[in-house]
Amino acid sequence: MKRVSTIFLIVLAMSFLPPFMAGARVDVKSLGAPKPLYELKLKYMYAIGEAETSKNLLTVANGRIYVSQVQTDGTIKISDSIKTMASKLLVTHVKHWTEVPLEGKGHTAKSLGPIMNTVLKKTGYELAGVFPFLIKGIFESITIQSVSRKKVSGLVVGFLTKTITADHAAPTFELAMHFIDDGGKYFGAVSDLNIATELTSGLKTSLFMPE
Repeated sequence: MKRVSTIFLIVLAMSFLPPFMAGARVDVKSLGAPKPLYELKLKYMYAIGEAETSKNLLTVANGRIYVSQVQTDGTIKISDSIKTMASKLLVTHVKHWTEVPLEGKGHTAKSLGPIMNTVLKKTGYELAGVFPFLIKGIFESITIQSVSRKKVSGLVVGFLTKTITADHAAPTFELAMHFIDDGGKYFGAVSDLNIATELTSGLKTSLFMPE
């Protein structure tokens, strides 16, 4: 059975909400219908999704475009065409980000949702809708399309949602994330990651949330 992407599920959920959904203190827009990137405001833009015709992955980080193109030999070429038709896109515009300390011995994708939820509550915000985040630095490990690599330096562009069930059980969190390495050669949707704290590993990795 084909796995449904987290991005698709978030975009589908947002199709029943107003065009802009406030994720605590920042607006996130879902782009369901295909649209060329040159029609979007790229300044301060962060987005993840797909290229409409090829289904290649698409990421925008601070207005810079990354489109993956799988070659016949299996390698991935990254292009930056502003003419790319985007689809199933989560979009936000953030000018200023603030670093959030990551304490403890280490973190995985599963632990990031509760961390961000706690930080927002401490600053007087309730996580609602979809919330963007960035992770920068050297990752202990990161898994893209079932392939895991260690000690990789780069950037994760991600979006977080929280679901609360009717029985008031503990909330669950969904994260949709794309990773781009510093060399622009390793790129894709993140299924898991491992962040080691700087004190224990010597690796510097930081979580950033909108101010």
